[in-house]
Amino acid sequence: MISANANADALAALNILGTTPGGLAPGAILPDLPAWLDTVPQTSARDHLLALTPTLDARPQDAATSVKMAVARFLSTDPGALGEWLITRNQAGQAADILEDAAHSRPDAYFARLHALLSLRRMSAAEAALAAPPTGVDGVAIEIARANFALLSSDALSAAAAWTRALNQAAFDASHNRFIEIARAAASVGATDAAEDAWVGAIRCGRGQVPLYGDLLPVFSSLVAKGRSEDLLAMFRALPPLHDPNAQTRLASPTRPRTVFAAGAPLRGPDILPGASSCQSHSHPLTRRLLPLPTA
Repeated sequence: MISANANADALAALNILGTTPGGLAPGAILPDLPAWLDTVPQTSARDHLLALTPTLDARPQDAATSVKMAVARFLSTDPGALGEWLITRNQAGQAADILEDAAHSRPDAYFARLHALLSLRRMSAAEAALAAPPTGVDGVAIEIARANFALLSSDALSAAAAWTRALNQAAFDASHNRFIEIARAAASVGATDAAEDAWVGAIRCGRGQVPLYGDLLPVFSSLVAKGRSEDLLAMFRALPPLHDPNAQTRLASPTRPRTVFAAGAPLRGPDILPGASSCQSHSHPLTRRLLPLPTA
């Protein structure tokens, strides 16, 4: 792809190669990815850092020098991307230390440092950072961080409150479907209830990329067990048509949801939801549970 000047495809392949440990096949020739990226317009700091990853995996003896060069190049311009990349290189301690100054004024550096502190279990430093975020931090991201901090502190009550605040923030974000981000973040730390609520919100929001239907079966099954039929019906109506033309009707039946799951109805289909103008809706049952609404 590089030799064919297929830069868009090559960048997509780089994203996979740079985030997959041991992604380069044994014996495969490693091109000079950093040199190639210097010739590609509109590349990001993340692209350049990902290009270093397979090189470092292939030549670990050069790791210290390459990391030092990356810090010198990106610390002042893209500290957030640098910090997240250092964490993937098992250099969370270095990330936490070198981002301390930038974290006071740059949200990207702040979240990268917070991620590093939490991964290192530096709870006192993480608590201090959460108490004094810089101006302009993202409301959803900060609540996800607070939820993770609470989970690490074994404070289930505070974690649940933080997930709820994140869902509230997502409901008013008109830029894109933030419920998806919350669902994945909650699932990654075992916060099942928060992940379920976020997937309900994500699908009812009506836009963005969600998992295939089969991968959402545990969520559907849990909602059935909890008697959340209204959420189930709204989700099935929002999802694109299934391969089985009768499945949408059967899934929407309030009297037979368990039968559908037990029968193994085909739940595979496109994972792109139709467009919608906003994720906020006062008729949204999830939003009603989380947000105080006007009585008039």
